[in-house]
Amino acid sequence: MGTSADEAEIAMDVDEEEVTLSDTVLEELEQEFSQETKAFHQIAETISVVFDGALADSVSDERPSLSWTNNRVINEHIQKMTLLKERLEGVEGVVSLEERRKTLSARIDEELGRIEPID
Repeated sequence: MGTSADEAEIAMDVDEEEVTLSDTVLEELEQEFSQETKAFHQIAETISVVFDGALADSVSDERPSLSWTNNRVINEHIQKMTLLKERLEGVEGVVSLEERRKTLSARIDEELGRIEPID
């Protein structure tokens, strides 16, 4: 039978392991968010340049419509951000990481707020 000191040490090891695991998961989510957002904004900038060029070239008052491919890219980005948000909800309970989790959650919300889904 273990002593209470042994039990406390085991409990501390479990807590440290949970922090390490959550920290690793959170780092992966932060990196994934950064990569996805950067890639999407590069694509969005290209779309915008093409779209603005088409708008400037159009003689009529009608706005040119985005192509199906662009719609798909935008909707895929929204879907990826939503999935990241769901995965982020799983990184809870570790107080030292809570501020980072909240910050990333807010950044994802902000990103989703900037983009309108296209049907």
